[in-house]
Amino acid sequence: VDRYNGGIRILDLKTGKVDPAQLNLKELSLDTLKGEKRYAAQLLTYTWLYLNEHPEVEAVEAGILPLQRAASHEPMLLKVHGETQIQRAMLPAIEEVLANAVAEMMDTEVPMTHDPMSKYCRFCLKKEDRGGA
Repeated sequence: VDRYNGGIRILDLKTGKVDPAQLNLKELSLDTLKGEKRYAAQLLTYTWLYLNEHPEVEAVEAGILPLQRAASHEPMLLKVHGETQIQRAMLPAIEEVLANAVAEMMDTEVPMTHDPMSKYCRFCLKKEDRGGA
C-alpha cells in the first residue's frame, strides 16, 4: 500500500505473467470473477479490506506489478466499469460478490470443480512427474 499522486494504491507483486485483460471487470458479479479473473478477485478483496479499515479514504487504486516487466515501474491497474478508482460507494456491491463466492464455496450441494489448467495441482501431474512408477 502506498500513496501516489495524492491517492492510495494497493499493489501486488507477481513473478509470473499477467494479462491486463484479467484485471478488467465490466460488471461486479461472481460469474465475472471466475476463470481468468482470479487476480481481479484478489485485488477486489484487498480494496474491500482496506476501505473497511480506513473509513476516511474514499477511493483506492489496486493493481499488479509483474516482476517480468522489470523495465516498467507502472502497475497494471484493476478496472471496474472502465474506471481504475475503486470508490467507497462500491463496497456494498463488492461485499455482495465476495459473500456470494464464500457462500458458493461453503455450499455442500455445489460440487468442487477442478481447474485442469492448474500448473501446481499434484493430481494433474503424471505419475512419472511425481517420482512414481
